[in-house]
Amino acid sequence: MLTSAQLSQNELDWQMRQSPVLAAVTDRLNDRSLAGARICLWKIISINTVPLVEALLASGAELIYGSSHPQGMSDAAADHMRQRGIEVLGYNGISRAEYAANVARAVAWKPDYVLSSGGAVLVACAETGYAPRAALEGTRTGTNRLENTRLAFPVFNWNDTILKNTIEHRFHVAEAFWAAFAYLTGFSLFGRTVLVVGFGPVGKGIAERARKLGAHVLVADRSPLRAAEAIFHGHQALNLDDAVAQAEIVVTVTGRDRVIGPKQYALARAGTMFLNAGHSAIELSIDWVEQQNLSEIRRRIGRFEVNGKELLLLSHGDAVNLASGAGPFGNDIWDVFNGLILRGAHWIHSEMPAATQPGLHDYPLALQEELAQALVDSRSRAAGAPTTAVA
Repeated sequence: MLTSAQLSQNELDWQMRQSPVLAAVTDRLNDRSLAGARICLWKIISINTVPLVEALLASGAELIYGSSHPQGMSDAAADHMRQRGIEVLGYNGISRAEYAANVARAVAWKPDYVLSSGGAVLVACAETGYAPRAALEGTRTGTNRLENTRLAFPVFNWNDTILKNTIEHRFHVAEAFWAAFAYLTGFSLFGRTVLVVGFGPVGKGIAERARKLGAHVLVADRSPLRAAEAIFHGHQALNLDDAVAQAEIVVTVTGRDRVIGPKQYALARAGTMFLNAGHSAIELSIDWVEQQNLSEIRRRIGRFEVNGKELLLLSHGDAVNLASGAGPFGNDIWDVFNGLILRGAHWIHSEMPAATQPGLHDYPLALQEELAQALVDSRSRAAGAPTTAVA
């Protein structure tokens, strides 16, 4: 019989087997090339981030790791990282006050680089006057926040990379999101009316997947261009209030705060489920919902009432695909983004031009092409085909 420690090693070995792109990045970089670099990793603490952590440690980096999602932390992954000597900030169900304290702790640690999801640490750096050498940001929520922040250091946006938009946003999130929904609820989508609020790259994938799983899909987006595009994807485009009133399942994926508020909750039908696929629970006005006698009726399914109607909230408003405790899913798809983070960390440490100005910048296209080639090569090898450069 396997002990828990052996099982943990088996899980780690399994994750490493699913990481050919990360391995390719590691192989082409010099050993210990991040020696002495202090790196704050601020993202979901999950088993599929362990290979990235191992690669950063092997490169000589010193790490502090904070959970970017209060409801989405793998205890097994966190324990593994602590055993590797990493200070881990966070636990499942952490309060907003404790989360803020962890953000402050990460800034006080004075990292050279911040590998961020959500922008919380980067905004705190700007507000306190601390300037890391550079940072990476990988979410729409984060880039939205940073657009309104005066930055004294460069931040490279990989949320809007071609790789993330065409692979992670469209396929990985959608696969993981609806798998986690089924795990939490036991429901299928056949015949259900699903509203997707926000038809950006992630919203498109979630809507497309829901339709393939048998749902009737409504879309609400404040951009008439995106609403028009939704129609040609086979969805029904409506204004937000009308759509909420018809939906059985409402999914927010906008990267913006308080998209759903008291007005929309009042318009919803009894029994409507509210889910979030964006980075922040504030998309669903979680602070307001918590004041409506929110109570858990099943693991990660909350109940509250508005005007005498029962409404349901999944994963306390945090991203269902990350906070459900059901996954992670699609780890092989996530491998390329572990590689992207690692390659980006090396680039900002040793290759970023000295004259790079503070503020938001695009993640370098040449690095994306390297990673795309590594992905193509890894899949070609798996299929038994010779690897060749993509023309």
